[in-house]
Amino acid sequence: MNTQIDVSAMISGVPRGLDVVKIKEAILKVNGVLKIHNLRIWCLTMNKNAIAVHVTIGKYCHDGTL
Repeated sequence: MNTQIDVSAMISGVPRGLDVVKIKEAILKVNGVLKIHNLRIWCLTMNKNAIAVHVTIGKYCHDGTL
């Protein structure tokens, strides 16, 4: 058993191997996304991750394309 991974899951740490900066950059590249804040990434279990983010979209992006 890898204690370091287990502890990370228990305390909802950012999953290993994920680059938060790259994830933020990828979200910002989506057409219509103006800005993001409160980006949170955590480990639910050893095999499941979760993300929550507040996204500000452009005025004309309500056509279901996001």
